Amino acid sequence: MEAGLYMHPAGNDAYLASCNRAGKTAPGPTERAFGIASRRPVRRMLELKSAVLDIAADVMEFRDMGAGGHAARTRKYLELLIQTMRAERVYYAEVVSWNLDLLLASSRLHDIGKIAVSDAVLNKPDKLTREEFEKMKTHVPIGVAIIERIEKSTGGNAFLNHAKYITATHHEKWDGTGYPYMLQKREIPLEGRLMAIADVYDALTSRRPYKEPIPTGEAEEIIVQGEGTHFDPALVEVFRLVSAQFADIVDDELTARDDDDRRILTG
Repeated sequence: MEAGLYMHPAGNDAYLASCNRAGKTAPGPTERAFGIASRRPVRRMLELKSAVLDIAADVMEFRDMGAGGHAARTRKYLELLIQTMRAERVYYAEVVSWNLDLLLASSRLHDIGKIAVSDAVLNKPDKLTREEFEKMKTHVPIGVAIIERIEKSTGGNAFLNHAKYITATHHEKWDGTGYPYMLQKREIPLEGRLMAIADVYDALTSRRPYKEPIPTGEAEEIIVQGEGTHFDPALVEVFRLVSAQFADIVDDELTARDDDDRRILTG
């Protein structure tokens, strides 16, 4: 057999015959030569994983009245940051090793633990009390536990590793004052340090039950002021490079928001 030639385990003739009997389209010459048909189940599995994640994130957002579109927007912010990091060679060895599609898809799970937080806390229209905030913080370990259960059932892989790192550490701070582990600096996985910026920016520019959105310019100032305390200084520099594009994402969202949001966000 020629090197690289596609060969079905049952033999190509038998495989073609079985396709005909089942009414399926057998792989063409190009597909057989390059193994494209053999990759289709893998692609379908990835599409299925992405669909399941989308549904899981949507279920959480249906319960959290202030989180509509949050997972989708933070995904866009992460993509901008990571693409710019690759171009500017910031933490280059690590980010270039990531499968970007897997990381971005897994990021949608970062707040999945909120599914176990009560509606009274999740959608409270006022500032949380100390006790309520402690309950809100449990969404991090609960989210990690959910992902670890998936991991145990399916086996570990990069997809779940990204999801776990982001979920576990997106509320950590560069100076060690975050939660739940009080990690600091590079003890915090890079995925978590990136999501910290995306998550805070979106929280600032979105309407929540307890607050109105703030203008994108003010949100940018808050991120920059958090350099070296809340956020990784190197990542804040990357954020500066794409802050206008972050604002464009918010502006695009305005078409789906009411006039009050448009007036507030555009200052």
